[in-house]
Amino acid sequence: MIWCPFCQKKFPLPEDAQCASSQTKDVPKEESIDYVLPSDISLPIDTRGPAFLYIVDLYQHIECPEEFSALKDRLRESISRLPSLASVGLLTFSKDVTLHGEKDVIFTINDFPPGYDFSSILGDKPAIAKILLRIADSSNTNILKGLKLLQSGFFKNPTDILEDIEQLKPELTRSFKPERASGLALFVASSFLNCASSTLLLGKIKLFSSGPCTIGPGKVVDPSESIRTHDDIANLKAPHFVKAAKFYRAISFVGCGYTFDQANTAAFTSGGSLTNYSVKPTASKFTFDLYFGSLDQVGLYEMCSLSSGTSGIVIFSDSFTRQSFKNKLEAVSDTISSQDCILTVQTSPGLKVSYTLCYGTPYQSSFQSSHLMQFHHERISDTISGFESLMKKRHFTNRWYLGDLRDHVGCVLFEVDPSYITRTKAKNVFVQFQLDYWDSKLERRVIRTTTLQKPTTMSIFASGSGKEDKILHKINESARQKALLANFNPETWITILTRLLISKIDTTLGFESFEEVIELMDVTLMKLTKFFGVMKEEASASNNPFEKLKALYSIDENFKKLPIFAYYLRKNPQLVSIFNSSPDETAYFHHIFMGLSTEEACIMIQPRLYEVIEGQRIEKPLETTSVLKAKDGSCFILDSFQTIILYLHSDKNRLKLHSSDNDDIVYERKNEQVNKFIDIINDEILQQQRTFPSKISYVSPPAT
Repeated sequence: MIWCPFCQKKFPLPEDAQCASSQTKDVPKEESIDYVLPSDISLPIDTRGPAFLYIVDLYQHIECPEEFSALKDRLRESISRLPSLASVGLLTFSKDVTLHGEKDVIFTINDFPPGYDFSSILGDKPAIAKILLRIADSSNTNILKGLKLLQSGFFKNPTDILEDIEQLKPELTRSFKPERASGLALFVASSFLNCASSTLLLGKIKLFSSGPCTIGPGKVVDPSESIRTHDDIANLKAPHFVKAAKFYRAISFVGCGYTFDQANTAAFTSGGSLTNYSVKPTASKFTFDLYFGSLDQVGLYEMCSLSSGTSGIVIFSDSFTRQSFKNKLEAVSDTISSQDCILTVQTSPGLKVSYTLCYGTPYQSSFQSSHLMQFHHERISDTISGFESLMKKRHFTNRWYLGDLRDHVGCVLFEVDPSYITRTKAKNVFVQFQLDYWDSKLERRVIRTTTLQKPTTMSIFASGSGKEDKILHKINESARQKALLANFNPETWITILTRLLISKIDTTLGFESFEEVIELMDVTLMKLTKFFGVMKEEASASNNPFEKLKALYSIDENFKKLPIFAYYLRKNPQLVSIFNSSPDETAYFHHIFMGLSTEEACIMIQPRLYEVIEGQRIEKPLETTSVLKAKDGSCFILDSFQTIILYLHSDKNRLKLHSSDNDDIVYERKNEQVNKFIDIINDEILQQQRTFPSKISYVSPPAT
């Protein structure tokens, strides 16, 4: 017999399996198995794609003629890296939106009645039907039935679409906020790809834009207004923020396979929840990649859910001409073998699935549509903690849509049931991750199951029925805590805490007080160090007040790093201390952080300072004395993950650590003096990161 820790039942095994299993008595602590599923003959045979739809902003400020040329260069570079058999479409916009094909289709704001409420467009079935009908009239195939969308005349191979890119002409403007219909372009693109629901199409929408949406659905700012700040959002003085944020969030739901009605209800109604709906297996799905080149804000704070909800990519720069933008774009790989990924998490009794802290969108629970419905509340936590908003906790589930499987690090949180562990004396709990995805190489669905066995504090006790009861009475609670905390990892803990804070901020549509979040972080840290870090007062024999102050508290060795991390986190301008930061910058850094590994996240929380001595990188304490005590002519590298500063120390240039525009030195190698230090950055820092920094700056000493 074999016992399943998840359903708590025993099953008979074939005789040959029994012989094989009798060779070992130990259950493996971790085991992964791939199951390649057979083809479903009831589903269409047409290829799943992926189809790439480029959405391009045509506006060019009359004083910046180089921007549009750089944009076309970036488009050519991106398209040239696509698979040769890829299907590529093109949609451009300025005030109007044009879907390019054998017969172009043009959409304008004037197509809607005067005074039309664009916040209701997702639930306006006649408006969606009108858009699809106009596309169908110009199509070579019957797209209304979702058949042969890739043969509709709107998709071409990468070589042919490059010719269309060459013919693009800019729309010249003197305004920095022209009438830009970004939201309408995304709505048309989503409607177009969503109509392919019966072909299981997998798509990718790539938006290249140089400014905020100013008209139509998803409007971020009026052309005559100043764009919103953090204070405007927090004090309810940003008139377009709520509608725009909900609109783009709803569009991301459509990209995950939900219908427009379901997405509209979940995003715009207080009682709507995604977990009330199941996604059809034939639903088309698409990821949103956002690429911005603008000195001003572009509305990324409202739009970031498009990429976060579908595991897309965000590149945010002040110009398409920047080498950093080009480097980041070159690092984007569109040859993805694992798509349409759905994560299901199962647990044994005593452990409940709470929620995730990563890219993705909630799906309906696996318990809601099966005979295990009665276990829904037993295996899924309904506890609402102080880190959650009501909007986030509406989705009680153990399944999430992850989109394209990229090199991102996710996090799943669980709630332990101590009463069950104590009552059953369970020494182990079990977790199973089921990753269901489409393998584009095999052209089959694959389910990868990873089953983990995790010890509880009961596992520290000796085995044996009679002896165990006696030991339980002898070993006190502090011994169990000591066994548990021996493996405490401060780097992982601070990373998860930061993700919790970011999630709380972002899921309340920007209205969460950053000061209250910082206070919550401080309270959490103090509770942890007091109850688990064994922080206690120590008596000092010295009469020196300073010596008494130093010896006032002691803390467990595994927890000593936490106050240091907390100090840098609460001062971090990219994550929680947003003084002088724009909402778009905050959204960008939050999006990046939610996919980082523990090591990368800790660098972003606490930057690292290196001194280069004889070609060797030596880490130094992150304090001013490290630089002030250095010899004249020393070289320092400050790595904050998103920005790297190369600093040549000089007595005449003490601590001049401002961001300077020295791209010619960094990228064009025009200064032989610093080239060897740039080599160290490229070879020893950037090679270990999965994300290129937004900026590498060189701070030079003054000329002698």
